[in-house]
Amino acid sequence: MEKIEKRVANKRRKENIQEAILRSIFAAGMLSVVLVAPNMLKYLGNPEKFLNDRNSKYRMKNTLWLLAKKRLIRFEKNSRGTFARLTDKGERALGVMIARAPDKRRSKKWDGRWRLVIYDIPEYSRVLRKKLQRTLRAFGFERLQDSIWIYPFDCEALIALLKADLHIGRNVLYVIAEEIEDDHSLRKLFGLSSR
Repeated sequence: MEKIEKRVANKRRKENIQEAILRSIFAAGMLSVVLVAPNMLKYLGNPEKFLNDRNSKYRMKNTLWLLAKKRLIRFEKNSRGTFARLTDKGERALGVMIARAPDKRRSKKWDGRWRLVIYDIPEYSRVLRKKLQRTLRAFGFERLQDSIWIYPFDCEALIALLKADLHIGRNVLYVIAEEIEDDHSLRKLFGLSSR
């Protein structure tokens, strides 16, 4: 039984490293293969332990090559060195990772701010609009009005991925609101305590 636990833990660790690299590339636009993105450590569970592991740099570089083999990233060379960029397939894979991950935000204390997604997608793009609505609903958003959806926790990365994946950047706005009039029913809907 112990071998199974160890295998599962190793698989989870590899997936966490892959997700951290994809998130870092997404956030930065590109990632230096030489530097192996120090900021990606914030996406890993225990950065200090990871940094003290002498094989961590090797594992990250190995993971970069694995992601390239899966066509989730591509390498580009320029005068400053070699960089990794997300492919369209990589952006979609990251979106799936984020959507399938357990929602750790719900265990955190709510910061009192509301996240709104406001969109204006024309009628001729109805299929695209429905896809956006399904995704927002699946992630836990609630409809506030016809084209306004609300969520209480930070979800900027997800919205950026959706905008890129669906090619609807100009039609979607991400808003952080300090206060919404009479939000008692919303707090109850999301299971949030009063401020």
